[in-house]
Amino acid sequence: MLESEFATDVTLPDEARVDLIHLAEDIVVEVAEYTHRVRFWQNPHAQEELRKKIILVLDDRNLFEFAEQASVADRLMELSKGQSGAHRSRQS
Repeated sequence: MLESEFATDVTLPDEARVDLIHLAEDIVVEVAEYTHRVRFWQNPHAQEELRKKIILVLDDRNLFEFAEQASVADRLMELSKGQSGAHRSRQS
């Protein structure tokens, strides 16, 4: 998802691809820390904290324009929630 948001060309330079991989790893760590909390997806305050943290991670990496960071964070939150639901249904 990050690569498709970042890439403006069909081919992405190796350096940019590596930066995106590190960014994705950082975001996965943050998402895992937050979503392991009990009833995280029923807690709007905790979700907003994670959204802000994702924006900070995006900003620190400086790979996305500031104006795009909130919408990228929103899409990452949606993806995380979807993955969480899929994970729960596999455990049942």
